[in-house]
Amino acid sequence: MKISFKVIGGQIILNPAEEHLISPKEVSLPKENTEVLEQSVSGKVIGGDNNQALPGVSIQIKGTNKGTTTDEKGNFRLSVPDEKAILIFTSVGYQKTEITVGNRSVLNVTLIADVSSLNEVVVVGYGTQKKVNLTGAVGTVNMEELQSRPLTNSSAALQGQIPGVYAAQTSGKPGDDNAVINIRGVGTLNNSNPLVLIDGFPANINDVNPQDIQTISVLKDASSAAIYGNRAANGVIIITTKRGTSKKIQVSYNAYFGMQESTSLPKVMNSEQYATLYNEASINSGRQPRYTAAEIQKFRDGSDPLYPNINYFDVYYDKAPMQNHSLSLTGGDDNLKYAFMLSNLSQKGILIANQYDRINFRSNLDAYFLKNKALRLSGRIAGNRSNRLSPADEWNTKWYATTAPVWPLRNSKGEYVAVIGERNFYGETMAGSTATDLRHQFNGQIEAQYTILDGLSAELDLGYNWIQTQTNRYHANISLYKLDGNYNKLPSDLSENNQQDSQTLLNGLLRYNKSFGKHDIALLAGYSEESFRTDWSNAYRKNFVNNTQPELGLGDAATMSNGGGAYDLGLKSVFGRVGYIFNNRYLFEANVRRDGSSRFREGLKWGTFPSFSAGWRISEENFIKDEIPGIRELKLRASWGRLGNQNINSNYAYVSTLSSGQIIL
Repeated sequence: MKISFKVIGGQIILNPAEEHLISPKEVSLPKENTEVLEQSVSGKVIGGDNNQALPGVSIQIKGTNKGTTTDEKGNFRLSVPDEKAILIFTSVGYQKTEITVGNRSVLNVTLIADVSSLNEVVVVGYGTQKKVNLTGAVGTVNMEELQSRPLTNSSAALQGQIPGVYAAQTSGKPGDDNAVINIRGVGTLNNSNPLVLIDGFPANINDVNPQDIQTISVLKDASSAAIYGNRAANGVIIITTKRGTSKKIQVSYNAYFGMQESTSLPKVMNSEQYATLYNEASINSGRQPRYTAAEIQKFRDGSDPLYPNINYFDVYYDKAPMQNHSLSLTGGDDNLKYAFMLSNLSQKGILIANQYDRINFRSNLDAYFLKNKALRLSGRIAGNRSNRLSPADEWNTKWYATTAPVWPLRNSKGEYVAVIGERNFYGETMAGSTATDLRHQFNGQIEAQYTILDGLSAELDLGYNWIQTQTNRYHANISLYKLDGNYNKLPSDLSENNQQDSQTLLNGLLRYNKSFGKHDIALLAGYSEESFRTDWSNAYRKNFVNNTQPELGLGDAATMSNGGGAYDLGLKSVFGRVGYIFNNRYLFEANVRRDGSSRFREGLKWGTFPSFSAGWRISEENFIKDEIPGIRELKLRASWGRLGNQNINSNYAYVSTLSSGQIIL
């Protein structure tokens, strides 16, 4: 016999349950003095595609966390607060449905099959595929769910989104809070970062604003990633940005403001407690007490700034505001589509002298020409400017936040006092000991696609990427008062580093897609060529004229030093793919890529990376459709592939490099 129960006035009332009642897990114990739910709604949920009962449908009262699920016969029962309550019905493979209860006690619901989920297109290597036809392990991010998250960088968008993808921030520092990403674990030594492609161009994932992203696909296994050969050993992340539409102009503005603070900081003793317990510890260890009764009294009454009561966590840490603004404009017609995006992020750090500002811009244009739009020309321009400020000695600055409360920050004249190690990193930072990282990035791409015959098309992509980074680390000239009455004078110095990275890309693709009868064929052949070059220089000087103009030319020329260098890298590849589908249920795919890298010596420059995969959509078989109608999508797949890694520590591991040094006679 089945039993149901209700909680009324703190008492549990047991009643015989009807056969269609489910386990009453939707009932939650009310808190004291809360209103008892009075209106009860029951009913049945069926699928509109087959009129069969749907078990496991999630039913939730909108605006609350209260809900239930249907039983094996599709039945449900739920208590609602009033007739204005709205029930949300969700089930995999069906469209979400919202229904207002009204004055009804019986509610029978028919869910409409979500055909779009079956036809969902997923971005894969050099193309797209229907999600149901995938034979490799490809994960996607639901971008709609990310709209409400205050993301400061795109790597954080992967956190908790895709099975097998680990993404965790290692720092909360503004501008340096990027996530470490591992796809199915660490695949290689040294550099284990996945390959990231933004609109087909290898790039840094954080060079794209999260608000500009249209889709994110992750190629997790060898069969899906082998098309990228010797750079796919740690997986591949493919990002596409928003494009224009053949609709009227749409303007979208998104903004958020927030306040950051430390999750938890240690609670510290005051100076009197610290001195008293320090003396007690000294006596217990056989030493003389360090603090006299008069000194402890000064700590107690705060009469002398050299005997303070300071919580240094409050000195070095504080609440920090942040704000982000994104503006986009999209539109077009049948022959021209455009999208323009602009964003600004300003984030202050909770540690002193931490600030990050970034501006992103992006534009995507698609133009169609000739009969039946046989020719498509696309242009993409994107870039960003970022500036990050931090203490020159950040590690020591964080360490000095743990300073005991008895150490003074300033003397009676307002001068900063040298404490542990004869330093005062708060005072030094306030005097101008800071580091700045200024970065500019620009990316431009031109793409042409021409339809030669029905199903046969050729594509040519040209791209250029440029990054300029300038890092300055300045130590200010400052005199710190010492407790013995003397001063510790710290000289000024400046280290300046400049680096320029340039990258070119050439892709040539030939595609053939054809369907006839029960057969679907997809062929791809391609050629790729990339070049990379890095130029860098550094300089150093000491003893600057003042702290307000830390320019390299104002330092003492007798203390100067400098250096510089350059290195480059070249990659060439040919690749191809064959895909075949029979009767929309039997799937096969083969990929191969031949990669060459200038990092390796002759005889070892080239490597071949093949993959094979097959799938069987069992849910399309009649014995499943007829006997188990509740199964919407069931697929059996198997795959094999080989991947490579050319990201070793040196560009010239097999040859001698040219360098020069200073010889002292």
